[in-house]
Amino acid sequence: MPMKRLFFAIRPSPEILRELQARQQVFKDNACLKSHAKVCRWIDPKDLHMTLHFLGPVVSEERARIEQGLSAMPWPPACSQRLDHLVAFPKKPEATVAGIGGLNASLEELHMRMKPVIQSSGLILEQRRFYPHVTFVRFQEAVELVEPLPVFSLIDWPIQAVTLFESVPTPNGSRYEILREFPLAPA
Repeated sequence: MPMKRLFFAIRPSPEILRELQARQQVFKDNACLKSHAKVCRWIDPKDLHMTLHFLGPVVSEERARIEQGLSAMPWPPACSQRLDHLVAFPKKPEATVAGIGGLNASLEELHMRMKPVIQSSGLILEQRRFYPHVTFVRFQEAVELVEPLPVFSLIDWPIQAVTLFESVPTPNGSRYEILREFPLAPA
C-alpha cells in the first residue's frame, strides 16, 4: 500500500507569513547562527507553519478514517497564537531545532481535541509535550546557542483553520502539499 508522510499544522495567512519570514531573516543574520552556518538547514520561507500533529507514514485507509473523524468532531472556536520568544529544542543552549514560539491554552486544547480522533485510526502519535512554535532552522548536529540571540517582537497570529499537509521528500528537503483544510468554529 502506498504511504504518505502527513502532518496537521496551522498555515499562516500571507500577512503572518511575511512577518515570520522577516523574523527568520533576523535569525539568519545573527552572528551566533552564522558561526554554525555549515550545520544549518533553513526551512524554506514559503513553508513556515506551526505543526499540531506529525503523523508520519499513513496509508489511505488510515487517512480516510482520520478525516472522517475530524469532519464529525466539533471544532473549537477560532483563536489567536502569540509568538514572542526564541525557542530551541531539545533544550537551550544545546539545540537541533530553533525558531519562534509562545504558550497558548486554546491551541493546547485544539491539539488535545484532535489527538483521540487521530489515535482511533490506529496511529501512534509522538509522546513529546506539545509546544506551539514555528521552526526556522534545523541543525544537522546539536549546536550551542549563545548570547546575544535575536529578540523578537510579538506576532499575534489569528488561527482560523487546521491544514492537513503531505511532506514530499525532494533532494533539497521536503516540499509541503496542502491536502485539506478543517475550519475552526466562528469565534
